Amino acid sequence: MTPRISFARFAFLVTLLAASAPLAQAASSVPVNLPEAGKEYKGTLFVPSKPTSHALPLVLVVHEWWGKTSYPDKRAAQIADELGYAALSVDLYGEGKPSETPAEAQALATPFYKYPEMGVKRLQAFA
Repeated sequence: MTPRISFARFAFLVTLLAASAPLAQAASSVPVNLPEAGKEYKGTLFVPSKPTSHALPLVLVVHEWWGKTSYPDKRAAQIADELGYAALSVDLYGEGKPSETPAEAQALATPFYKYPEMGVKRLQAFA
């Protein structure tokens, strides 16, 4: 007969194993700020922690319509950690703050829908 293990004991063992696993390499980050028209656009550049002697590909991570939350930074760090690329999390709206309401997000995003070249120019300025 196969011995049974309680759920509580199983959960404890899984937690113990997860806590003892080596932590992933953490990417280094550097703020990349772009002053333009009285605003500061706050980006964050993530590079792999493992040193390299060759140029790294750069991935631009653009926020959703809410603005720059912590999510694009997390994804940029993940790209640097897991793929070994440089990743730049950009701020298209300025001041690095997310929108508080859907109406505010819509007001900030609308110019990019009307004038897509505005977004392209801002991304080019970051890159």
